[in-house]
Amino acid sequence: MRYFWYICFCLCSFCGSAFSKESAYTATQAELLTSSQTAVLGEKLWIMIKITPQNGWHIYWNNPGDVGLPTTAELSSDLGTVLLKRQSSPKHFFIQNLITQYAYDNDAYWLFELSLPKQTNESLEAISLNADISWLACKEECVAENMTISKAIPFADKIQPTPSWKKEFKAAQKTFPHSYQKGYFKVKQNILYVKIPHFTQPLASLKFLPFIRDTVDHQHPIRFSLRLDGNLQIIIPLKENIILPSVFKALALTDQGVWQFRLTKNDFSLQTSQMPSVLMVLLMAFCGGLILNLMPCIFPILFIKAIQLMNTSQRIGQKYKEAMFYFSGVVFSFALIAGLLWIFRLGGEAIGWGFQLQSPIFIAVLFILFFIIGLMFLGIIQINFSFFNKLGTFSLKNTSLNAFLTGLVAVLIASPCSAPFMGTAIAYSLTQPLYIYFPVFIALAVGYALPFSLLMIFPQAISTLLPKPGKWMEDVKKICALPIFLTCLWLGWIFYNQTHTTISDDVISSGTEWQIFSKEKLQTLQARNEPVFIDFTAKWCLTCLVNEKTALSSRPFKKIVQEKRIHLLKADWTTKDETVTQALAVYNRNSVPLYVYYDGKNQHPIILPQLLTTKIIKQYLH
Repeated sequence: MRYFWYICFCLCSFCGSAFSKESAYTATQAELLTSSQTAVLGEKLWIMIKITPQNGWHIYWNNPGDVGLPTTAELSSDLGTVLLKRQSSPKHFFIQNLITQYAYDNDAYWLFELSLPKQTNESLEAISLNADISWLACKEECVAENMTISKAIPFADKIQPTPSWKKEFKAAQKTFPHSYQKGYFKVKQNILYVKIPHFTQPLASLKFLPFIRDTVDHQHPIRFSLRLDGNLQIIIPLKENIILPSVFKALALTDQGVWQFRLTKNDFSLQTSQMPSVLMVLLMAFCGGLILNLMPCIFPILFIKAIQLMNTSQRIGQKYKEAMFYFSGVVFSFALIAGLLWIFRLGGEAIGWGFQLQSPIFIAVLFILFFIIGLMFLGIIQINFSFFNKLGTFSLKNTSLNAFLTGLVAVLIASPCSAPFMGTAIAYSLTQPLYIYFPVFIALAVGYALPFSLLMIFPQAISTLLPKPGKWMEDVKKICALPIFLTCLWLGWIFYNQTHTTISDDVISSGTEWQIFSKEKLQTLQARNEPVFIDFTAKWCLTCLVNEKTALSSRPFKKIVQEKRIHLLKADWTTKDETVTQALAVYNRNSVPLYVYYDGKNQHPIILPQLLTTKIIKQYLH
């Protein structure tokens, strides 16, 4: 069947001239675009060839796949050397009847650079550009076409930009691969092993497209994983008796975009087993959940609920039941957030852990919820859930339902925080399939729910530390309403900042000069080998605020910043910001706080702990 298709395409190629020019050129159109309408000696001239398939036709990439002919676009000039800089990624990857094809079904661009000499023949009035293009356009039938486009660009003393260039170049940029990364490969028993160092983009899917034809066996799945050391590993089945050159290029089509690799042959060690890493990440997630109970944004809420456990008159069965419902509420909430996070990221949304708190509506709902809880602790209002008992499908008692709701609220408050080990575990899980992704979140939920669940079963652990139950408990309950209302003030402050953007200057006033983070600023400072400290923060993250009020506002920190002339960049994630989300992904994180330091001596980042002290600041920044 495969050779039958080859014969068909060859026949189409030979009989291409039998089709009328009108039929051919309504299938595909080609244009020659230039950045300037004039040519200035000593300057650069950017040129693009644009090919547009029409009405459902498609043309093929450099590697067309199992069938088809590659599209070629070559540019020549009678003055200077023209270099191909970038080329569009294939928009159409499909397998039909076990035949794989890489094709363009929309605009495809080839970007060229022409460096003009400083002097030339005075009699030469214009530059002559010639684009030789050939392609195979297919729909129900296939048409082999080729054409030459010529264009003359007159000399002038000043560049005259082409009006449509910016729009076309912006459209072309969206089709180019994101970056050009170096990697290594080796071949063993018809299996291609690829390692890409320092690949920090979270991935949910990947397709591997080499520039060399007839290499990948698409009848077998490609496996990939992002290791904890930051290396992307890909295992690709090859067709039989494939000999690859020592250096070749390939594309990776992912849910995050297209990446171009330059792969060099190298005999490296590749970890093919995922089990050790998965077990380690599950343990990290569990430990992160345990520590999360002690975070400033969690502990006050759980302490208030723990006071109620002083009443030890409940039967042991009821205690087990309440613990089970609290445990279920925590696990359910983590699973729900994990599911929403997965769905949104597959839809192309740039979001991470704590994404729900970036919504002003969600903050407003939390404000109302905490305000009601505060009034309940003061005894001003009483809410009766007994109506649930009247429904035939419910058999929950108030205490059980309250325990479940406590689990829900505890996770809602925990969502903006990131404990040690937790950020790394969640970032790793986002690069893995569902059967690894969800267990990581469940391990996090189990670690978070376990301490308080045990406390509900064995409340004696509290009674040994506190006085006997009495009137003081009601007084403490009212006193504990204070942090609840302080939480309301905090949520109101977040809501105000999310709905009233007041930062317009480049410098944030906070006692030290913090500049608003941008990728361009960071790259500029790195190019000058200057030290940089980046604070990834959010106003809904209590851990971030505590660190800012203590360690980052301390005299030792300010003194080190002044002495070492460290540039301070603040990446605020209070509201949804794709720039900050992408920057977090570079460090394999999707939660805050995150503190990154570049010492100016090398380009490798230093990641600080999430809980800062002046001692830690001195240790990492000196």
